[in-house]
Amino acid sequence: MGVPSRTVPSNAHAVSIAAFGEAFSRIWRPRAHHFRGGGPINIGLAISGGVDSMALAALCSQWLKSSTNASEATSLSISRELHSRLRLHAFVVDHGVRDGSAVEAQSVTKALKDMGISTKVLTIQWPKNSNPASQANFESLARTSRFQILGKACQNLDIDSLFLAHHRDDQAETVLMRLIDGHRGSGLTGIEEHSSIPECYGMHGVHESGGLDNLIPMEEKPKLGKMIENEPTLAPPRCETGGIRIFRPLLSFPKDDLIATCQLMQVPWFEDHTNSDPTITRRNAIRYMYKNHVFPAALSRDSIISLSLVVRTKVKSRKRIADELFCETGIWDFDTKAGTVCINFPAMSELDPGHNIPSPEQRNIATLLLRRILSLVSPEEHIPLSSLHGTLPRIFPQFGSVTTPLTQGTFTVAGVKFQKLSISPKAEYCARDCSSHQKETWKLSRQPHHSKISLQPSISIPPHSYTENFKEHRDQWTLPWTLYDGRFWIRVKNHTSSHLSVRPFRQADLAPLKTSLSTGANNAIGMFLKKECEKEVSKKQTPLQQLLGEVTPGDVRWTLPAIVGVVDGGGEKILGLPSLGIMAHDDLEGIDWEVRYKKINWGGPRQPSHKS
Repeated sequence: MGVPSRTVPSNAHAVSIAAFGEAFSRIWRPRAHHFRGGGPINIGLAISGGVDSMALAALCSQWLKSSTNASEATSLSISRELHSRLRLHAFVVDHGVRDGSAVEAQSVTKALKDMGISTKVLTIQWPKNSNPASQANFESLARTSRFQILGKACQNLDIDSLFLAHHRDDQAETVLMRLIDGHRGSGLTGIEEHSSIPECYGMHGVHESGGLDNLIPMEEKPKLGKMIENEPTLAPPRCETGGIRIFRPLLSFPKDDLIATCQLMQVPWFEDHTNSDPTITRRNAIRYMYKNHVFPAALSRDSIISLSLVVRTKVKSRKRIADELFCETGIWDFDTKAGTVCINFPAMSELDPGHNIPSPEQRNIATLLLRRILSLVSPEEHIPLSSLHGTLPRIFPQFGSVTTPLTQGTFTVAGVKFQKLSISPKAEYCARDCSSHQKETWKLSRQPHHSKISLQPSISIPPHSYTENFKEHRDQWTLPWTLYDGRFWIRVKNHTSSHLSVRPFRQADLAPLKTSLSTGANNAIGMFLKKECEKEVSKKQTPLQQLLGEVTPGDVRWTLPAIVGVVDGGGEKILGLPSLGIMAHDDLEGIDWEVRYKKINWGGPRQPSHKS
């Protein structure tokens, strides 16, 4: 336990409640659903028990109790009414690999409860008979496990904001480590003040999803097989929203100030001796060197922080311009049923109308814009900017050399297929006058799947596990919300005795799917084609073929998710195309599904035209 009399430098000052409230209010913004209902707004705190996290807990607790600071906050982002609804929930993660960690977690819990903070201990469950601490990548394993258990705990308590206690010293150490690793440019921006929760990709309700569940319930789109004549419109899957955000309000405060804060408030803290062992991690080694040696002025914490701020300012400016260009981009026929979009990139004159941006910086901005466009349809979690350097001249020829081949009209990058079209967008689809766009129109779709089935995305759905009382289980989802192919969130009910799976639509599925559609389903497809696609039903094609031709031309259809059932003998039977709303049979008793598209960051008021 920390001792309040511990010596700190004379220039250390306890963080005032007003200063903390300003830091909190500057980075945290209430979300739309916080303004509905008037109930409590739950805030999560990740508390290790160290002096930095205990200072965070104490400052949060005192700030929420202070009506004075509530008034001050009104000039920032948090009204007095919102301030009064904030509720703190602390989480203490016990990694379970250090002797006495469980006892220490209980001591931390008691200290937090003495502050009036609701607290829960989260114990990481490692595989039996394993010794994770002995593994070379333990630090990475612990980080992943820690964020995932925190994410689940936040989801269970309806928390979408989790606060961490990283401080100014952590920032300097992080940037120095990145310098040592050879990072340059944006790699030196350091720790972000706020971001999506890391290490939780694919966890519904935790990472970039779950926000639709907070909205006023909406009628789920009907499946074509169940459509009636007076309700023929096929609504596209809605894009997900929400997800847990990470906030770090202490990044501008040095650790010595946090020690002084705990001393002033008589707040105990708990030292982890492994954090002071310079042989365990690089961060520990750097921390030890800063404490016991005099660094050159250029490598002092202040110099490293100054370097980071310069880089951050430049990166923010670059991102701001790229975001403005994104809002100028002609984005039309964005279709969540198939995961496709048509794009007219802005002309380079829009990138630098004043001719004040150096050419290398223009390239950086254009690369950021390209990555943001790719994120609309890419199945990949991360798209490294370095992977786009070869693609950039295909979109913006001025960034290529005279030897760069630019004639190819179709290419792939980041799991996305680019196809140059011969059509131009309708004027109403452009963000503004189409003269500000390039003449070329590109259609972006998911790159065709690998020909080897074992390398294609697939989700297995087991049969029901109960033998009676079906009615008690019919509302249970056998497969909870699961991210398929990095693009679609799907959940499935399988109250049958057969295995189901979600995998790509294949050519062998087409014929049986056509024959399995009922007359009512075909009529509904016909009405959809007439109303939404302005097409009459062809006598040369079945309604399904015509629908696929309109919505998923060419090989795009083979990237659609399909739900199939396993039949006797190991074969498969096509049951439906969930993103199109097509159910193959009207009488699929015990089988149901819902589908949503991944979260898209449109940025402000920007909204594309949707293809129905």
